Amino acid sequence: FRIKNFYQLGSDRIANSLGLGEELKSNYIIIDFGTATTFDIIKKTRIYDGGVIAPGIKSSIENLFSSTALLPMFKLNKYPNSYGKNTKDALASGFFWGYQGLINNILEKIIKKNGKNYKIVLTGGYSYLFKNRLYKKAKVENDITMQGIIKIYKTFLI
Repeated sequence: FRIKNFYQLGSDRIANSLGLGEELKSNYIIIDFGTATTFDIIKKTRIYDGGVIAPGIKSSIENLFSSTALLPMFKLNKYPNSYGKNTKDALASGFFWGYQGLINNILEKIIKKNGKNYKIVLTGGYSYLFKNRLYKKAKVENDITMQGIIKIYKTFLI
């Protein structure tokens, strides 16, 4: 772990990085669409090199709904074909395109800073919505956290 304070690193992020498997032949960025949207940078030398934490999509939708008088609750469940012609469609376009931009921008900055190629792994609730909407090819692995927990259990508790 190449970070300043190991104890501040969330257990879900540790599990995700360990869930990648035994042999890393590439550098990875794991994007987890959970309560927060997290980006974990794993080097092929098996080093957790740090990450980025952004607001989570569902948390942001719920916060906007609870903080405004007139905006309705909505579900983000498909890619919008256009900008909205009503409030719910406008919210869906704003959230989807906003997060698509946020994710692509963060990926671009990580890749540019390190000058390396990365494989992109998506996990968590909204991963399926963004798989084909990023400028880099990505694959969805929804059980990566559980694979990491199993690995921790087998290594340290059995």
